Amino acid sequence: MKIQFLKHSKINKEKWNQCIENSSFPTFFAEFDFLSIANPKFCALVLNDYEAVMPLPVRKKLFLPHIYHPHFIITLGIFSKTNPTKELTEHFLQAIPSYYVKIDVFFNTFFDHPKASTKHWHQLSLQKKYSELYANFSDNYKKDVMALEKHALKYVESTPIPRIIALFKNNCGKNADVPYEEKDYEILDRLAHFAQKKHRLEVVSVRDEEDNLLAGALIFKDNHKTWFWFSGHDERFTHKKAVFFLLNEYFKRNSETEIIFDFCSSLYHNVTHSSAEFGAEKYELSLLQKRLF
Repeated sequence: MKIQFLKHSKINKEKWNQCIENSSFPTFFAEFDFLSIANPKFCALVLNDYEAVMPLPVRKKLFLPHIYHPHFIITLGIFSKTNPTKELTEHFLQAIPSYYVKIDVFFNTFFDHPKASTKHWHQLSLQKKYSELYANFSDNYKKDVMALEKHALKYVESTPIPRIIALFKNNCGKNADVPYEEKDYEILDRLAHFAQKKHRLEVVSVRDEEDNLLAGALIFKDNHKTWFWFSGHDERFTHKKAVFFLLNEYFKRNSETEIIFDFCSSLYHNVTHSSAEFGAEKYELSLLQKRLF
């Protein structure tokens, strides 16, 4: 077994993408060009001739190099044809160069390590009829569905990506707890346009009868599920429950399909409704946090 540490310029793009695509957990978030937009200098660990790979997004903070989870990249991990064993996982972790003094990375569902913590996420299968999905809503959400008619909201499927980003930036984005800087919004714009070009993105929004843009979302269509990737809403119209309307309408339009809809409930601050009240199923992803100083 030989695990190499490779700088970005030394990674074979074709072999990398082939390994990701043929893995037990294929995801477009780890596709070479997409991940390169989020972290242009990402490094990697590669087993033999790309039998398994592990992306290592890197940056420096206070002049100290560390491995971190880039904004807008949902999940990474070790990618191989079969689920990584505990032994293989340990070999990969030991191969991370010691000069990376800090590690903060979300791993896919197959990551198993005693030092990792778990975060709760929620997903909803849309295979059922909408009436069956609705039956699993909380009582409060059922009342909200019935109350939506009075606002005469419209579901729109063709809104420019920058309008959705601006909705968040100019509302929730002003909160001091939101970690995004101007450069992060620029990266999101590039990622979203790249995903749209690859037919991986749905851009949906909600308008009222005066044509005010109330809410919008970037919905990411991955290999194995669909992610509620990024959303924003105009706080002046919170009472109209536009994000709730958007989600409910999406579920209605996409019921009886193979879609597994993930709310990204542990990653982003802009999910304003409790995914559990939609009857979503809870699951866990691992977060590895390691400090060497």
